[in-house]
Amino acid sequence: MTWFGQSVWAAVILTPCWLATPFFERNFGIKADVYVVWYFFGIALSVSSYITTTDSSGLSRLFPSWQLVAAIIAVGATIGAIANVLVFTATTTATNAALVSTIAVGGGGALLFLSAYALGELVPKYFGKTDVNWPITLGSMAFIIIGVVGLAFAKR
Repeated sequence: MTWFGQSVWAAVILTPCWLATPFFERNFGIKADVYVVWYFFGIALSVSSYITTTDSSGLSRLFPSWQLVAAIIAVGATIGAIANVLVFTATTTATNAALVSTIAVGGGGALLFLSAYALGELVPKYFGKTDVNWPITLGSMAFIIIGVVGLAFAKR
């Protein structure tokens, strides 16, 4: 499956995950930060089981070295934790859960694209070059940014 197809399916499949956060808070009193813990535990359990059962080198892939595992855990325990708690908490308080994902994913996507491009140019040893069709890319990013800003002003 192409990256585009994977992205479309991910959007479809993630929709219930986003909607589950306010559902569990409203109906069972489960706050977003607690939901995030069990949600990501489920993801980690499922994906690690898949890797270790479908790949003969699964354990070595899962634990490449303690230094790399520690670095990845540090990223998740800091910026990953902060970002996800903010997103999942905002989902429970937003007037529409879709607004949070639109802003986080849409705005984040534009920021991610610009960052990936800059890092590919500045430190190509560590980051690959980003293919850019500037007229289409800038037009697409402009629409994303206009949409995110429009949502922000519409919900004031």
